[in-house]
Amino acid sequence: MKNCIYCLLTIGMLASVVACSPRTQTASLEKGFKCVGTEPFWSLQIEKSGIVFHHMDEEPMTYPYRPPQKQAKSQVYETFEGDSKLKIILTEGKCSDGMSDDEYPYMVQVERDGQIYKGCAHPMVQNPVQGQ
Repeated sequence: MKNCIYCLLTIGMLASVVACSPRTQTASLEKGFKCVGTEPFWSLQIEKSGIVFHHMDEEPMTYPYRPPQKQAKSQVYETFEGDSKLKIILTEGKCSDGMSDDEYPYMVQVERDGQIYKGCAHPMVQNPVQGQ
């Protein structure tokens, strides 16, 4: 009986380590990111199918996806479409969009054709409002 209890405890501990492993987190982040900012309002979606930037006064623009460079707690994406250049720096850390009480797990800075936009981001598999 003692052996069964030890086996169950060991299996439970191993399962929790696997669930929290960087590999599991990386797998969820592979689905992409949703980024938002205010003043001016803008949004950005990062997916392997493309990176879409939408400024409130313009039509959405799609850029080709290029894998990010890892830098400490940040991921840096750089891409271009025609003459338009886009650089995205996603940094782990709590972020508030300034318009609501929502808290996001990433800060984002976007540089598009010399213009800087700052905002917040979350993995596409996560809903920041519901914490899922």
